[in-house]
Amino acid sequence: MKSLIIYDLDGTLVDTREDIARAANHMLEQMGRRRMATEEVCRQVGRGLFALIQGCLETEDPEALSKGAKIYRDYYARHMLDSSRLYPGALEILDYFKDRKQAVITNKPNPFSYELLKALFVGDSRVDIETGRNAGVETVVLTHGFGTLDELQSASTAGIFNSFHELLQAARKKGW
Repeated sequence: MKSLIIYDLDGTLVDTREDIARAANHMLEQMGRRRMATEEVCRQVGRGLFALIQGCLETEDPEALSKGAKIYRDYYARHMLDSSRLYPGALEILDYFKDRKQAVITNKPNPFSYELLKALFVGDSRVDIETGRNAGVETVVLTHGFGTLDELQSASTAGIFNSFHELLQAARKKGW
């Protein structure tokens, strides 16, 4: 039996795609840059805020990155719950493991992560898989997150699931 269950936040428990993309596009517009498709922005997610800003701005200039991060944070703070929602089945999986220790690990800075969790009552990428493996824990991933299916399949995991419902069935079957 698993005694500790750790979840990633963005792209695993919560679909934050649209709000992240809108904040990034607001930042891009304010800095006189072209807007990006949601999918383009999401390819930059997973390695922290400055990596997201750097990828969207396509620069390493510290002043531009600092300015972009400030614009992004200010906008995201006001709009991070416009479209962000728990993925279907997230509450059921949390409830299934309610008698065990559960935690959320994320590189999303506070107060954003805390506010999302508070408002919504609550590994989707290669970075998340590697983090779990490096910590020596069994890692499963969900395909609805930010990572591509090819990326997820190439990583060594205990399982790849298309939904929380699928994961819940496996957890019950395996006695997790």
